[in-house]
Amino acid sequence: MGIFGHRRLRRLAVAGAIGFSFACATEDPQLGLGDAAGPSAEDTDDQGFPKLTDSVLREDFNNTDWIVEAQGIVYDVNLGRLALPVRVLPETTASGTTVFTGAADADGLLEAEVIVIDEQAILEAADAVELRAAREVQVVGRVAAGVGGVTIQAGHRIVITGEIESSGPIRLLLTDPDGQIEVLGRVATRTGLNPADPDAPPIELLGRGGALIQGRLTTEATEGRVAGDIFVNVYGDVRIDGGQVGATADPMATPGRVTMTSEGTVEISGSSRIGVDLETDADADADAAGGDLMIRAASIVVGGASSIVGGHGPERGATISLVAGGPINVDQGARVQAGSGPSAGSVTAKGRIVKIEDGAALLAGRGDRRPGTLRIESIEGLIIGTDAILAASETGCGPGGSLSVTVSGPLFVAAGAELRGGSVLPGAPSDCRRIFTGGRIDIKAREAVGLAPSLVPGTGIPEGPISVLLDPEIAVAPPETPTGVDGFVVSRVIDRGPEGVGFVPVLAELVADTPPGTTVEVGLAGADTPVGPFGPWTSVGNSRLEARATLADHRYVRYRIRLVGRAFDSPSVDYVEIVLRP
Repeated sequence: MGIFGHRRLRRLAVAGAIGFSFACATEDPQLGLGDAAGPSAEDTDDQGFPKLTDSVLREDFNNTDWIVEAQGIVYDVNLGRLALPVRVLPETTASGTTVFTGAADADGLLEAEVIVIDEQAILEAADAVELRAAREVQVVGRVAAGVGGVTIQAGHRIVITGEIESSGPIRLLLTDPDGQIEVLGRVATRTGLNPADPDAPPIELLGRGGALIQGRLTTEATEGRVAGDIFVNVYGDVRIDGGQVGATADPMATPGRVTMTSEGTVEISGSSRIGVDLETDADADADAAGGDLMIRAASIVVGGASSIVGGHGPERGATISLVAGGPINVDQGARVQAGSGPSAGSVTAKGRIVKIEDGAALLAGRGDRRPGTLRIESIEGLIIGTDAILAASETGCGPGGSLSVTVSGPLFVAAGAELRGGSVLPGAPSDCRRIFTGGRIDIKAREAVGLAPSLVPGTGIPEGPISVLLDPEIAVAPPETPTGVDGFVVSRVIDRGPEGVGFVPVLAELVADTPPGTTVEVGLAGADTPVGPFGPWTSVGNSRLEARATLADHRYVRYRIRLVGRAFDSPSVDYVEIVLRP
């Protein structure tokens, strides 16, 4: 029974990213507090909501009477619980070791503590196969599946030294925070395996541990089809050491996207190739089709001789986005280059501090008619090494692309480095060179050293303008690196009555489950009238008394319960009790 004696409703309400209001919400902002026994007819107002009959707010989530706003929340009135819509990783407690040594048909689910596909083994499924191990899965041989795909889940370790190929999606799932997914061989989906299915399916590496890629992780599409996306989302570090990751396609096909998300570091080293496999000639262009590339992490390292290269697109070249809450390092000789197309691809790098080492290159793509941009934002500083190149987009017959640098800190540029505005290509028709302007360069920083000699205006008629603003007040917002999920519910307005004024609200009880890295925040906002304005949300849990004391002056309050989770772990809340008046 709910806090007002309401029966449990047989429904599960899910709030999406845009938020929603429950059917029981009312435009009347006033709401009193009911007792646990439930209201009688004389205890309710003319809209059927409880009057103030108790000094304590008790919320057990068995109904939605209190809630007028919710976003990103799973509100389960059957269980009486709030949670977040996270991806659930399957687990098993199976025991024993299963070893495949030869050819075998394997449609369906297989569970054990350890599963080994030996070197000579071929595990084939006409539709789908799922290998679920409490501890470890080793694929030394070959696994192949139909449109149902391949799912491999392990508690501590997944090691692929052989090959996995599928006409359906491939999912590698890890549950142990100290575990690792290791792709040392080949994992691939492609359209050619199933002519009835026009698109290549995705590949997912998901888990609480880390990932090591020293082999190949690819999706491919033939003419007229679409390549699958590649998603890597882990709590630990992602290390790509001599590996290749790409969602590519034939010239007349559509490439997929590559998205990597980590709460730790994404490190690309050992001559790794992300995107299309392109030789490290700074003047070469990407003819292979490849999709957009996005990396979000606490820190990003692109090691020397490694590259992140976007492919050609039939309408737009691939864009590249590097976003880190901490540092971004593009090491000596490394290369980040967007793709080419009728519209050029762009490059964006946002980090707390950004370092472009000696001889490294950040290049927007080439466009036939429409340019791409190169944009760098940093909070603490930007360091550009000797002979490094930062270049906006060149176009065959169009204006040059723009280069934008914004730093709320110092900008250091070493000798020989170049910051180039986009240009109209020298080989463009003469009428194009006469009518299109060079790309703009915009520099904003608190201070700069060695900047002026590095600025190369974009060629065109006229040349691209150059703007430099040095201002100690320049500010850059922290990079947004959302690696988890969050959501909240907000209550109707609650009238504490005149006797509540002067009393500091207290969180008396919170029944919640908070897995590592997740939190639950219970807050109140106060106002002097039912229609507000309401003040800021103030925690009634761990905040100091002086912080909560600001709520004492207000007769009217609303509560907000906010849940912050991770990609695969959600907190849950079963009960909240707040004392609102003496």
